[in-house]
Amino acid sequence: MEGDEGDRLDDPRRITELIHWTTLALRLPTARIDTVFQTEDSCRDRLSAVRWPNGVTCTMCGSQEVSDLSERSFFRCRPCRTQFSVTSGTALHRTHVPLRVWFVATDTVIRAHARTACEYHIPGRKLAQELRRPYRGAVRLKEIIVADAGVSGPGLLRESICVDDFSLPTDIDPNTPTHAWWLQNRWRHKRLERGE
Repeated sequence: MEGDEGDRLDDPRRITELIHWTTLALRLPTARIDTVFQTEDSCRDRLSAVRWPNGVTCTMCGSQEVSDLSERSFFRCRPCRTQFSVTSGTALHRTHVPLRVWFVATDTVIRAHARTACEYHIPGRKLAQELRRPYRGAVRLKEIIVADAGVSGPGLLRESICVDDFSLPTDIDPNTPTHAWWLQNRWRHKRLERGE
């Protein structure tokens, strides 16, 4: 948001996008995401807590009479006997990508988008290099993440990794160019603290 910020903040849709992505970036943990969620189990537990805040619910019948088959990373519904995972029925289902990779990729996409003031998402090749994944796989990850983390997305991934909260000062009107400017300024300071 440097230079011609006044010219770029006259579009309400752009303001909404900028506020959304910068807010997500500010809610990311200060520490690297792979140090916050160090194991697949910690990622699975977090995803489960976000997806089912009131306890695991069967994806088929809605029952909460569910057993955790932790040795297989599955749940089993007692009434209908369905086995399901924390990713069943989500965009992450059957991707064969470890949850830690999803978390790191989501963190990377959100940071890149906020860093560029929503001008573009991280290029597929750069994401592939950072994740040490094939280019096509990285592009597919990015598509799913952008759809999930976007303004109208379901937010499973974004809520799983955006764990910090902050408050907007009372003198700033929400959803205004001033709000966007304040967020970008705070994001810039947070990046400097992290040494980015």
